[in-house]
Amino acid sequence: MSERYLRVGILHLDVVARRLDLNLANFLALAEEAADKGAQLVVGTEMSLSGYCFEDRDSLLPYAQSEDGEALGQISKWAAKRGVYVAIGLAELAKPEGIIYNSAFFIDDKGKILGRARKINAESRWACPGPPVQDNIWPTPWGQVGMRICSDSWHSLIIRISALKGADLLLLPANCPPMGLDPCDLWRFRAKENGLWFIACNRTGQEKDLDCLEATSCAFDPYGQELFRGQSPQSAAFMVDLPLNEKGQLDNQRKKEILAQRTPQNHYRLCGNFNYIKDLTRYLKLPEPGELELTAFIPRAQENPADFLENTPQPWPNGLIFLPNWPYSPNDLERLNNLAGD
Repeated sequence: MSERYLRVGILHLDVVARRLDLNLANFLALAEEAADKGAQLVVGTEMSLSGYCFEDRDSLLPYAQSEDGEALGQISKWAAKRGVYVAIGLAELAKPEGIIYNSAFFIDDKGKILGRARKINAESRWACPGPPVQDNIWPTPWGQVGMRICSDSWHSLIIRISALKGADLLLLPANCPPMGLDPCDLWRFRAKENGLWFIACNRTGQEKDLDCLEATSCAFDPYGQELFRGQSPQSAAFMVDLPLNEKGQLDNQRKKEILAQRTPQNHYRLCGNFNYIKDLTRYLKLPEPGELELTAFIPRAQENPADFLENTPQPWPNGLIFLPNWPYSPNDLERLNNLAGD
């Protein structure tokens, strides 16, 4: 571990349904514990103050909080007092419209609310979906911090947008019980495929049919390496240290490498209207429907795949051939095209 690091407190809270004052007190107590252990940033769970299981908007309305409300006011005062950045998820009552969002707020170490993320993949019974374009990336002393909420991470492009907008560290307040897919595996993939530092703060406790007693909070580096994984049947302040470079920043080189591999010039087909094309197979020059054989050619390390294929005995199997990532030159691509034509 580097001598320089960002210490983060993951506030794995036992959220008690419909007990706003109790949850706020417990959140602040966990935040205080984390600050005493040196936390410079604390991250809370999704819907930290109200609980999660509501039947409709009217049942949640008494527990929804506005940006200028008492709950966020107390948390902002605490952040300024302890000099700690805070991320917290809650039911947001947006004024003057009276719309409820599943939101997460980001507060700096002076107690200023820098902004919010609104969950896009929201609960239709009581929440309005957040807009697809949001101002949810903020500068900090350690780099750009972005925020998304729980099941937004199921959609890879939502997290990719955060990376494209400049996030170095992604915070994910979550409310995710154990299920068939380990959510930590999914979150590891999101960190690795975008080159992001990634922290998911889950909850504990039980609420109606929602059993989070074995729910897991976790943290990953930009290569998908696990930095922390923890669960607790009671509220707990987990600590994780993120190493910083010589400039006191979270290293973002891996993210730059991944984003440099994008080819947006090839994305135009995503905007096409194919409603009037009866045979997409031929239009897109795809193989005829049926069984498709997939073959992966794996050259030796540092060997140009085009050279490798030229020296590979033919005939090759019919179907789709996979080649590794490589800085292919125009000449390489022409050779590959000629080989495929043969």
